[in-house]
Amino acid sequence: MENKPNQSLYKILTAVVILLLIVTFSLQNNTSTEIKFWFWSANAPLIIIIILCFIAGLLFALMAFAPVFKYSKHKSRLIEELKARVDLLEKEKTL
Repeated sequence: MENKPNQSLYKILTAVVILLLIVTFSLQNNTSTEIKFWFWSANAPLIIIIILCFIAGLLFALMAFAPVFKYSKHKSRLIEELKARVDLLEKEKTL
């Protein structure tokens, strides 16, 4: 039980350190940057561009792995059904 407060403290400290790194990174990368895409161009702070690219990457990764998660969930459900059937058959066999 004594490990739980220590683990919570480490999680909080880790979150604070990560937050400080993000804030520092944001403050150092706030210069305006020109974005060009075919016939379109715009100016935006560099940190906004980085965050939007990160979010886009996360969304693409989630879309790519969604079928894997769905298949895994279906597979584990099927395993549970088969285990229940085996248990039922073993009970019938003993009778």
